[in-house]
Amino acid sequence: MFGDWMFNFCCCLGALSEENLLFLEAWRTIDRAYVDKTFNGQSWFRYRENALRNEPMNTREETCMILFS
Repeated sequence: MFGDWMFNFCCCLGALSEENLLFLEAWRTIDRAYVDKTFNGQSWFRYRENALRNEPMNTREETCMILFS
């Protein structure tokens, strides 16, 4: 719930780039469809937040590399 609120808040402020929005939409789709809801013991939320903060997403290619790595 908090993530959706923060996502909407950031979108209103224009704090997210088009590539960030693409990343988050793909992430949401994967999250909904992933069979193992424990994500194999990984912190799915932490990984997403670290990727948004630390990974370059200036081009479509960079964004796709993050999603598919």
